[in-house]
Amino acid sequence: MPVFKVDIEKEYANEFWTNRYFVEAPDMAEASDCAMFIVSAERAIHWTSVEFKKVRISDTIPETEVFNTIILNLPGQQVLGGDPLPLFLVARVDFSVQNQRPSRKYLRGVLHEGAISYNLIASTFRDFIDTNYTDPLVALGCVVDESGNSFGASGVNPNVGGRQLRRGSKRTGPILP
Repeated sequence: MPVFKVDIEKEYANEFWTNRYFVEAPDMAEASDCAMFIVSAERAIHWTSVEFKKVRISDTIPETEVFNTIILNLPGQQVLGGDPLPLFLVARVDFSVQNQRPSRKYLRGVLHEGAISYNLIASTFRDFIDTNYTDPLVALGCVVDESGNSFGASGVNPNVGGRQLRRGSKRTGPILP
């Protein structure tokens, strides 16, 4: 079955970033349906002040122009339990993949002061991410790694992570065309 690439662009305080996923689907229409489910799972854990700008679904065949861009302009749905943390502080989610390294997602725009204690993410907030994001993505069944391998068990790393927004790039505007 074909594997499609899904990029979800978000914006907060004039900073843009994306998260990339791979989905296995028979055609672009079903890949788009899967992408919209991923968007809803991401929105559930992102701050209400994070704007989901667009999602782009494309094939993974080099040098082709087969893609679908859906304009979203939707806010996140998490009501903060404290002041938001800077975007370079992330929650890392690991999805196990059989006989391979785990597939990782770095989630920015989800952590706030009420969700952490020093450098650890509170277990209740990790459970919130698992319930609203990681478990639904695994249960969906169409989200895979780049090679088309299905995700197995997943979990949120208990440590607050650090991640640059964009390495070596001075771009400040939207990322997806």
